[in-house]
Amino acid sequence: MTANMPVLTDSKTLNEVVNCLTENIPIQTQGKCEQQNIFEILIRAATQRDSIENTSKVLKNVPTSNDIRYHLEKYSDLNSLELDLLKILPFGFYL
Repeated sequence: MTANMPVLTDSKTLNEVVNCLTENIPIQTQGKCEQQNIFEILIRAATQRDSIENTSKVLKNVPTSNDIRYHLEKYSDLNSLELDLLKILPFGFYL
């Protein structure tokens, strides 16, 4: 690695993923439960192979698992959500 090559840290990677998701996957939120919080919890749960419930218990000052599920249940059109996700994934990468 050269001195001019940028270093991608876990924090920077998380921020990039969360920013990409919030720009492309709208979730209407209210109160303490912000869209960014939801995505951070979902990403952590997925990368740790953990549940939303346990992840929200482990982290401090985050919405409860019930709050997160409430907002996720607003997404009734899963086909539309899948299409939105496929649009933002890198070319050649599929779920």
